[in-house]
Amino acid sequence: MRGKFGFWEAAIGTSSTASSVVAVSETEIENELRAQIDWFIASVGVRPSHIDGHNHIHVIPSVVSVMCKVMRHYQIGWTRMPKDIPPPLITNATATAAAATATATATATTAPAPLSDFLQRVVLYCPKAAELFISNGIRFSDAFIGLRTMGVACTSDQLIAQIKRSLTAHTHSHSHSSPPVIEVMVHPGYASAGGDEFSRSSDRHTELTTLTQSELRQTLTDSLKVLPVSFHFVSAPPPNT
Repeated sequence: MRGKFGFWEAAIGTSSTASSVVAVSETEIENELRAQIDWFIASVGVRPSHIDGHNHIHVIPSVVSVMCKVMRHYQIGWTRMPKDIPPPLITNATATAAAATATATATATTAPAPLSDFLQRVVLYCPKAAELFISNGIRFSDAFIGLRTMGVACTSDQLIAQIKRSLTAHTHSHSHSSPPVIEVMVHPGYASAGGDEFSRSSDRHTELTTLTQSELRQTLTDSLKVLPVSFHFVSAPPPNT
């Protein structure tokens, strides 16, 4: 067993432990991808609407080309591009003005989460991965939200702020879809007895509480005119006209 980040270390040839890294070949990656897709089709009866990887492994350079090959074979046309829009930079003047109108507690609870070293590495891999996916006819959402809104950072205010930034950015860029598709990555649930630190924490229940707030849904649908849908909706072929 490689552990939660073992595949990352093997795929990029580094290790955070003293033990040696056992490389993963492209053949092994392809065999595993095909096995999982075949299992899904046999169990569910349909092709997956999209494919991505746990801990965003699908943007690793050694994985992307194999992903493209397998996705083309199974005619799966959507994936995830885990690169969000950074929050606006706060200048000294802005920070001073904000401090005069908000308490330290309010600032702490509404500030977006900074990216960990791991997630910064994920974001660095995204541009090249996006080029390869696009060149192979594989699509992804116009915007992605989730890297800075996990756990305690998953608040209604932060989700709405991120969605607003994504909508604004879309109006100033050329895109492959209209209206824009925004993927929101979330982990709703309850703390588990086992698993990693995140699974055992109350963070998943925090996200569940936020996502089930009727006020959040009302703001999205009524004020922002956002329609929550699944990947099955966006990946479905257009109806015949």
